[in-house]
Formats: sequence, structure tokens, C-alpha cells
Amino acid sequence: MEWPNFLIIGAARSGTTALYEYLLQHPEIAMTEPKEPHYFAFPDQILTFSGPGDSETINRKAVTRATDYNRLFRKLGNVKSVGEASVSYLYYPGACAQIRQATPEARILCILRHPAERAYSAFSYLSSRLFEPESLFENALADEPRRIKENWHHLWHYRAMGFYGEQLERYYSAFGREQVMTILYDDFRSDPDRTLRECFLFLGVDPQYKPGYAPATNYSGKPKNKLLSRLMTREHPIKSLLKPLIPPAVRQKIRSKLGKANMQRVGMDPQTRQALIETYREDIVRLQDLLGRDLSGWLKSS
Repeated sequence: MEWPNFLIIGAARSGTTALYEYLLQHPEIAMTEPKEPHYFAFPDQILTFSGPGDSETINRKAVTRATDYNRLFRKLGNVKSVGEASVSYLYYPGACAQIRQATPEARILCILRHPAERAYSAFSYLSSRLFEPESLFENALADEPRRIKENWHHLWHYRAMGFYGEQLERYYSAFGREQVMTILYDDFRSDPDRTLRECFLFLGVDPQYKPGYAPATNYSGKPKNKLLSRLMTREHPIKSLLKPLIPPAVRQKIRSKLGKANMQRVGMDPQTRQALIETYREDIVRLQDLLGRDLSGWLKSS
């Protein structure tokens, strides 16, 4: 059986895609396609998530059979570090134990964003993909209990996914601190070179390697042109034909420019942000103690 020796476990909408695409450029690292197999969250399950778009995204793309999952890694060749990046692993309680059982020596990478901002980013992302039925974030938050009850998949759990202290404690307990590296999103954004060097050292690959290009920013918000948004964010035969013909760096630039031009950025209401901070206050303090990092800035209203 072929298993990863490292995993990016989340959090969703916290820079995991950028981190995946940076690591993928390193010659001593190989990562799966798809980026998010979700195997350890849903081993041997047939997924029946019922939210808008779930049937064409996670239900269809998740790799939940062990033989299929192992096959992803057999394709990667002989390199020092092989991994994947499924944000479901941080959120679903059973994933940690499944990873520990299959690959107990695995290195765990986790990147965390301010939980209120992460929640709003998830809402904006699903809005940009034309899946979110509510135009107001507040209405979507109010509807969250119903969505969870009716089995909408984890990215719809805007508020619930942000309790990092509770979620991360499982991994520190199961793998020990030496096998878990936690990154703060703001650190990654402000100094990606330093963050990548630390990641490379953590994974045991050449820390001096310089990626050839920066991943495109995954813009989200209200799309100005819904047809363009659908073309950019959904699978399309034209995209499949063009992808092998266009170098990755060029694709990144095109996607970034089009995404930025097509998205109308709408900020979160300050009162909503403050209400979410109060919801997360106890867990933020818990996470602060767990990481030994000053997170008092996460408790401020702006």
C-alpha cells in the first residue's frame, strides 16, 4: 500500500491551495492530483452531500476507496516527500485517527486564518462559484444549522469550521509536536519565502529551493460576469484542451488577472465580524495556549 508521508490538513480558505502549488514546484516533492482526495475523512464511503453543487464537486471528485487512493501515490514516482492537501482532515474528528493508523510517521502541515475572516472567505468563494443561494452572509450563517442537518458538505459550515483549537489538539495529541507544523495565514502572506523555507526544512527537502512562480490569488466575491465566473471556476472541455498547452506560470497570471477583474469585493459587516469573534473567543484563547503564539489580534474588532 502506498501512503503519503505528509499532509496539508487545512484550514479551508486559509491559503492551502497556494501552499500546495508552491510545494508542488519543489523537485523533491510530489503531490496528488486531485489536490483534495478527502480519503481519510470518508474512507470507503459513498458520498451523498446534498448542498448546491455538492454532487458535481466533492461527491464526484473525492477518492474514498483505498485502492484508488493508493494508486494516486504510485503515480508520483520516487521522491523524498509525497503528500496531498485535503482541508476536510482538520474538521472531521475521525480523519486524524485514520491518518495515524495508515501512516503514523506522516508530517502534518496546517495553515490557519482568522476564523471570522475564514468563514466570510468561504461564503465569498461559494458565492463566486454561483453555489451560495443567499446574497447576505448573515442569512447564510443563520441557515447553517439547517445546512449541516441536511448534509451539506463541510465548506458550507462557515461558523463551525473555525474552532481550530479543538480541531488541532487532536493532531498534537496523536502525532506529537515534532510532526505537526502550524502556519498562520498572515505570516504566509507577509513572508512566503520564509514560510516555504520552514516548510521545506520540516519536510526534509532542500530548503534553499526557490519556486519558479507565485500561485494565482484565488479571488472570490460577487462575480460581475456570471458566465465568465462559471467558465473560470467549473470544469470545461476548452479548459481541458488548453491546459497542457499553456505553461503553469502563464496560466496563473491569466487566472489571477481575470479573477481580479471579474470579482466585486464586498467586505464583511463589522457587527457580524464582532459577533463571530465573540463566538470564537474561548477557542482562540485555547489555540493561543496550544501554539504558544500571541493571538490577541484575532480578538480585536478590526
